[in-house]
Amino acid sequence: MKLHKLIEGYNTISIIGMEKNVGKTTVLNSILKEVRGKTTLGLTSIGRDGEDRDRVTYTHKPKIWVEKNTVLATAKEALLNSDITRDILETTGISTPMGEVVIVRALTGGYVDLAGPSISSQVSSVRDKMISYGADLIIVDGALGRMGTIYIDEGSAAILSTGASLASNMYEVVEKTSHRINLLQLKRIDNTTLKRYLDYENGERVVYLGTDNKKLNIDSVLETDRLIVDELDNSHTHIFIRGAVVASLIERLIKNRHKFEELTVVATDGTKFFIDSNLIKKAGLCGIKFRVCNEIGLIGLTCNPVSPFGYEFDASIFKGELKKITQLPVIDVIGG
Repeated sequence: MKLHKLIEGYNTISIIGMEKNVGKTTVLNSILKEVRGKTTLGLTSIGRDGEDRDRVTYTHKPKIWVEKNTVLATAKEALLNSDITRDILETTGISTPMGEVVIVRALTGGYVDLAGPSISSQVSSVRDKMISYGADLIIVDGALGRMGTIYIDEGSAAILSTGASLASNMYEVVEKTSHRINLLQLKRIDNTTLKRYLDYENGERVVYLGTDNKKLNIDSVLETDRLIVDELDNSHTHIFIRGAVVASLIERLIKNRHKFEELTVVATDGTKFFIDSNLIKKAGLCGIKFRVCNEIGLIGLTCNPVSPFGYEFDASIFKGELKKITQLPVIDVIGG
């Protein structure tokens, strides 16, 4: 399947890379090439993941080529690294380590450097601005460690990119990819419970729902697992976490399973879970389920059988093994 067929009908596509060098930029360039001349594109990134040379492998990374009329949201310093002639449409006031994010229109084709905002609300803001300047399709280039800022709404979708750079053992890569897909495809909490949560919460990091509702207003959910579990009582059936759901919290819940018969841990979306598959299985045996407020529209998986560390997988076998673990279309970004 061609990538442009995969993304038909969506107005926003986020490309999520599981690791560096999995072919995410190759996926982006393939989409840009396939839709060239057919639609007006808007392009930004979550943070910056566009060094000319990878700092670990010292291999050259693919550059991003855009055509005339593409709308871009990128930092000023990154714009200076780009060779397009451009018309500055708006300065956003959004600060990054590479300067303020500006929105420009490409007056000529050329290579660009992307360094966008790293906060979810800012990504949403520049997306909407690019649409207002005539972009029909927005592509958000994900960056390492910033999966949690994926844009989610009815017209958006995501592509997950995996590859040999994750591990030298192909089956380990397949297992890690399977786990990530499972997290990204976690089911949405039922509407009644979600409405109860939305009506009750007021920006708190942690909300407990049950016979007696409770709020826990803390600055961060990280390193507060003891406090979160201490506040739990046997009337609570759900814990809503606004932030990362980490292994230490789930392990503490398991140790304190006498506090509940069944418990559902709910995060904003599947990118917020940082727990391995073994812990999920162990939690399930203790009556713990995992749900999300927002489902991510994962529509495809791309794979790169070549690693910059000097090894590669048999492309056909790698693709075949990935097809066994998902119903998603699997596209080899190197061989097709």
